[in-house]
Amino acid sequence: MTRKALRQQIQQLNHRLNERQKKRLRTKQQLTALVKNTHPFLLVAVGLFAGVASGLMGWRKVYAVSRVGFNVYPLLKNSVGGMVGMSND
Repeated sequence: MTRKALRQQIQQLNHRLNERQKKRLRTKQQLTALVKNTHPFLLVAVGLFAGVASGLMGWRKVYAVSRVGFNVYPLLKNSVGGMVGMSND
C-alpha cells in the first residue's frame, strides 16, 4: 500500500473510533441520569431480589432469564405500551 492509502485508512479508523467513543459517552451520560433519577429504595429492592433469585435458582439461570427479559422488553414496551398510553422514551 502506498503511504497515502495507509494515511486514509488510518483516518477512517480514527473517525470510526471517535464515533464509537461519542456513542459510549452519550450512553454513559444517559445511564448516569437514569440512576440519579431512580429512587434509592428501588435500587436496593432490585439488588435484594437479584440476590435472592441467584441464591434460589443459581446465577446462570438468573442470567438467562434476565437476558430474555431484556430482549423482550422493547417488544412489550412498543406493543403494549402504545395501548395503555406509556411513553416511548
